[in-house]
Amino acid sequence: RHMTKFHGHTDREMLKLPPRYSASVDQLASTPYRIRPSILDTAQKLADEGYMWVKGDAGMFEYKIDSVPPSLAYDEADPKPYFIRKEVRDEIKKANARMRSIRMATETTLATTREFANEPAIYFPVSCDWRGRLYYRTPHLSPQGNTFCKGVLEFTEGKALGEDGLRYLYRFAASVWTAGDVDKAEFEAQEEWAVDNLQLLIDIATNPLDHLDHWTKTDSPFEFLAACEDIRDAHATGNPETYVSHLPCRIDAVCSGVQHLAALTRDETVAASVCLTGQTRGTDYYTLIAREADAMLASLTQAQWESWLPNRVDKDGNPTSKLYDYDAEQMAKCVVDLGGLKRKDCKPIGMQRTYNVGERTIAQRWRDEPSRNWAQRIRDHYKAEGKEEQGKLMQW
Repeated sequence: RHMTKFHGHTDREMLKLPPRYSASVDQLASTPYRIRPSILDTAQKLADEGYMWVKGDAGMFEYKIDSVPPSLAYDEADPKPYFIRKEVRDEIKKANARMRSIRMATETTLATTREFANEPAIYFPVSCDWRGRLYYRTPHLSPQGNTFCKGVLEFTEGKALGEDGLRYLYRFAASVWTAGDVDKAEFEAQEEWAVDNLQLLIDIATNPLDHLDHWTKTDSPFEFLAACEDIRDAHATGNPETYVSHLPCRIDAVCSGVQHLAALTRDETVAASVCLTGQTRGTDYYTLIAREADAMLASLTQAQWESWLPNRVDKDGNPTSKLYDYDAEQMAKCVVDLGGLKRKDCKPIGMQRTYNVGERTIAQRWRDEPSRNWAQRIRDHYKAEGKEEQGKLMQW
């Protein structure tokens, strides 16, 4: 069954694609998938409990609507409380709206999946953009969707694991397990991790709802759960080489956008940070960005920090006095105390810049994404020290 009436041939006629691209479009569009019932059942139970998921590496989180505090009267003698409360109200309203939108998207994806749950073969339409990148055209359920989509879809045509298949299952499970940075480890280390934690992986696959703390915090929870199920079933046969797997095992590139730019420009410094000059898989471009950003944040002067204070005006459009008292030395201490920026804080910035996304757009996405908890960590840190206003500034 086709997800829509369109197919790869439609795109070929519309875009007048060269033969090599039209062949790729047709290959992807003619690959049949099916729904993995166990993943759908688990996802439905979690959704009933209030869990949601979005596209990207946000993983899974719970549906939460915060109450909006009442507004304050504007006082010309001291406008600071009014503007701070207004910022907080606007921030909560925006977060609540995003929560409702994600909840609706989650329910729509589940409904679409249930509709196709009994289809023996599902085909997805594919298109090619002006850069030559291929995309599935279905909005809610596709192999390029969020963690649930990638976990619930499997190939209709399976293949026996053979001599190396189980090792790839181990690597795939480790690649979406974020604890201890095993996802960025060498392949051999990933396989060793899976063997050492084999019983845990089997337990997660057998009783996923009893081990939520283990697998729902990964970058792609449902892909990890699907990998655990295949690892369990392969070992249950007594001869894993004969087990027929339908699971798509994705092998992630190392900052592929940056790799292409480094190769095109012959930039040896950048090439070394994305494993193009013989480095091991452990080299990580986004972690290097995080460490450089830590050093820069810690060295900024008081004048530099104050130049970034939010520009606010009163109800008549007149500039107000500085709304926040700020201490650069305290900020530097905060960066150190919190352990610095995390890899996931810097990945959306470094990745999107390779696609020419603007600074303002990157900043907005970084701030609004539920999984980016850097601003909240700073806010909580200042609150514990009785300097909540500074934390609110960083949240802004």
